[in-house]
Amino acid sequence: MSVWRFFRRDKTKAESGTPPQTMTVSDGESGAEALLGAAPGSALLLDHEGTIVWANARQCNELGKSLADIRGLSLTDVHCSTAAETLELALARCREGGGSWEGVVACDGVGRLRHLGTSIHPVSWCAARWMLMKHDVSRLQLQAASAQRLSRTIESRMARLPGVVFRLRQSPGGGLSFDYLGPGFESQTGLSRQSALEDVEVVLSRLDEDAREQLTLALAQSLVSLTPWHLDITLGDAQETVAEGQRWFEARGTPQRFDDGTVVWDGLLLDVTQRKQAESRVAKLVSTDVLTGVMNRRAFLEAGARVLARLRRRGEPAVLAMLDLDHFKSLNDAYGHAAGDMVLKAFADTCRLSLRPYDLLARIGGEEFLVLLGDVHAEDAWDILERLRSNVEASTLKVDRRALKVTVSMGAICVGQDESLDMAMRRVDGALYDAKRAGRNQLKGLLPEYERDNLALGKALASSTIYKEIEMALSEDLRIPKPCPNCGSYNMRVPSTKNPDEKVHCASCQTYVCLYAEAEEMIEKTPKSESEELIEKAMNRDK
Repeated sequence: MSVWRFFRRDKTKAESGTPPQTMTVSDGESGAEALLGAAPGSALLLDHEGTIVWANARQCNELGKSLADIRGLSLTDVHCSTAAETLELALARCREGGGSWEGVVACDGVGRLRHLGTSIHPVSWCAARWMLMKHDVSRLQLQAASAQRLSRTIESRMARLPGVVFRLRQSPGGGLSFDYLGPGFESQTGLSRQSALEDVEVVLSRLDEDAREQLTLALAQSLVSLTPWHLDITLGDAQETVAEGQRWFEARGTPQRFDDGTVVWDGLLLDVTQRKQAESRVAKLVSTDVLTGVMNRRAFLEAGARVLARLRRRGEPAVLAMLDLDHFKSLNDAYGHAAGDMVLKAFADTCRLSLRPYDLLARIGGEEFLVLLGDVHAEDAWDILERLRSNVEASTLKVDRRALKVTVSMGAICVGQDESLDMAMRRVDGALYDAKRAGRNQLKGLLPEYERDNLALGKALASSTIYKEIEMALSEDLRIPKPCPNCGSYNMRVPSTKNPDEKVHCASCQTYVCLYAEAEEMIEKTPKSESEELIEKAMNRDK
């Protein structure tokens, strides 16, 4: 009684020496026929040397020979040269390693190219030691080749796009990952495509803190509303500027939610660095003081508000300082405006060298400058500003073979947690005048008692009726309860934008007929509260 023993071992088990599992089928060839006769492909049993000892009916039909004619032939006798060479090499590897082999073998022996999915497994049945199974996978191979060609075509076309196509996934647990990144990712971002696919932090870590918060908020809003999100981000070094090579991208994505709670965003990362550079140039023109190159008033108000908001979120302190060059008008009168311009430029350069790189510096008019120091306590701010004052005092400027020396008076305050930048500027102006009244070339403010009294005065001023009326007169259309001398109507208003002659506008006859003094006179006749009287007395006493 002959015994069929069929072994199927993978490479790992063969290398580890684990004994294979055994399946037994009796009765010689009838057992092989029962096991392999109905196989979907061709089947061969080979002896140790690779000679055929049995073939199923399908293999015999393909060769047009009987089993008796096939028995004893080699693989080269029943396959084309290309297929035989591949199969002999695979069989040799199986002999060496004692394991199985699987692959696709190309065969052109029947007038057309076929691809055969082939596997070789060790067996033990009479003289047979190897079982070779084949099935035609030509159609699948053609489909796979077609899919690969299509994929390469799509990849090549996407590589020519000005942006990077991506798919961002958020798991039900909130984790982010990239399912796909277009072929242009590395050339446009300078980051590794494979590394970004493996770990999304490769990209997210290049975002600054504000951009990452904005992206988190945009994704959260898009996830809830299932609407597209859009954001401008930079993946460059946080210390670089647009002009120095910082890369800007416009990122946008459209969400899709799945039943398991997963959300994916199919989107585009578009390089907008050139656009940002143009915007930066325009912004610099409208936000920079032409003479000194520092911020102008408008830019300082916008940037200062953002800085204060960020500092307050972190619970960090801020100090605002106002600087005024001493006797600058006399210098202009004595040496001319050209000399005055040189002094302003030199002063701005000294400020840049004396302050920290991230401190805000602006010229707000004439010889007055503002400085906003972030993440600094009063004592450290005092040292920074005193160093600046000393550097200005020690500097000498040559004008027409004459040596000019200038000094600067400074006022500084700690910005309150609930205080607006506008109110802080009003308070620091008082500290600057204290420095001037005390003899100039010195710093006033930042002392605890000064901060306490000055802040209380600022709050009282902000809540006063006089302050509110003056603010309205300067920023809104304020109706004047007095008839127009031209038409007699009561449509006299203080316009929100002052005209060059500072006149009040009559909406009825469309003429400017009344000076702003009329508005101030009307405000002066308004009854004053007790706090307003105290403020007025304090101001008169200071004068």
